[in-house]
Amino acid sequence: MKIKFLETILAKFSQPSAMDFYVLCVQVSAFLRAGLPLNQALAQIAPHQKNMQLQKILKTIIADMDVGMSAAEAFAKQKQFPNIFAPTIESGEKASELEEIFNKLAEQMWLRTTLYSKINSALLTPKIAGVLMALLLTGFAKIMIPQYEKMFKESGIAMPWICSTFVNAVNGFFNNLLIFLVIFYGLYRGIKWFFRTHPFLVAKIKLKMPIYKPLHYSLINYQFASNLALMLNSGLNVVVACQQTARVIDNALLEQAVYKASLVMQTGASIHQSLAKADKSKIIDPLVLGFIDSGEKAGSIVEMLEDAAEIHKTLLNAVVDKVSTKLTILVITPMGLCMVGMYLMSLVPMISYFDKLIK
Repeated sequence: MKIKFLETILAKFSQPSAMDFYVLCVQVSAFLRAGLPLNQALAQIAPHQKNMQLQKILKTIIADMDVGMSAAEAFAKQKQFPNIFAPTIESGEKASELEEIFNKLAEQMWLRTTLYSKINSALLTPKIAGVLMALLLTGFAKIMIPQYEKMFKESGIAMPWICSTFVNAVNGFFNNLLIFLVIFYGLYRGIKWFFRTHPFLVAKIKLKMPIYKPLHYSLINYQFASNLALMLNSGLNVVVACQQTARVIDNALLEQAVYKASLVMQTGASIHQSLAKADKSKIIDPLVLGFIDSGEKAGSIVEMLEDAAEIHKTLLNAVVDKVSTKLTILVITPMGLCMVGMYLMSLVPMISYFDKLIK
C-alpha cells in the first residue's frame, strides 16, 4: 500500500512536460519519414525518453497498438497527453499523413513550451520573493510581535489596537493551522471541480479576464486556424475537418461554435458563412474569417488559414511578454504593501510604548 502511494506521488510530480512532448513528436516524425510504421517508431523511441513516466506511457501505447487498437485510441487512453493529440492523430490516420501530423504537433508543443517558459521566467522572481515574504512574515509574527507583547505586558501599558488585532489574527491562524490547510485544500478542489463542470462559464471568464484575455484570444484563434489548415491539408472533407478541429480547441464556446458550423456546412453553406452564423459570441477573429473567405474564393483556403495562424502565432509571442510583465506587477505589488505593513507594525508599537512611558 505504501509503495503504491509513493508511486502515485512520484508519478504526479514526474508528468511529461510540453518540451518532452515536443521532442517525442520530432523523433516520431523523423522515424516515420524513414519509412517505419508508427508502432515500430514508438518502440525505437520509447527507451530513450528522459522522462520515465513518458517511457511507461509509450510502452502501454505500443502494447495497445500491437493488439489491434488504433493509434488515436491508444493515445486517447493516456490522459497525460494534451487533448490535441488523439483527434489530430485520428485525422492523420484517416488521411495517411501521420508524418505531417506529428510535425504539426511538434509545432504546437514548441509554442506551448515557449509561452509557458516565458511566463514562468517572468514569474520566477515574484515566486522567490513570495516565499521569502512568507518566511519574513512568519518570523515577524512569531518572534518580533511576541516580544512586543511581552514588553507591553511587563510595563502595564496596553498594546495598540492595531497590534493586538494583528497578534490575535496570527495566533488564530497558527493555532488552527490544520483547519486552514483543510479549507485551502477544499477551495483548491472546489475550483478544479468548477472548471471541470462549468466549461462554458470558464470559457466566458477566460475571454473577459483583463490581463489574460488577449493571450487566450490569440491562442484559441491560432489553434483554430492552424488545426483546421492541418485537417484540410490531410485530405479530410470540410465537415469532418471542422469537427476534428473543434475537439482540440481550449475554449468550450469556440469548440461549440466550430462544431455547429460543421452542421451548417452539411446544408451546403460555405465555411465562412457557416462559421459567421455559428459564432454567436464573436470569438473567431474577423481577420481569420476574412482569410477564410478569401481562401474559399481563391481556392487556397489551406494556405490562407496557415497565414492567419502565423499572424496569431506572432501576436502570441508579442502578447506573452506584456502579459508576463503585468502578472509580475500584479504579484509584486501586494508584496510591497506587505513590506510596508510589516514596517508599520514594527514602528507603531515602539512609538506607542515610548509615548506612553513619557506621559
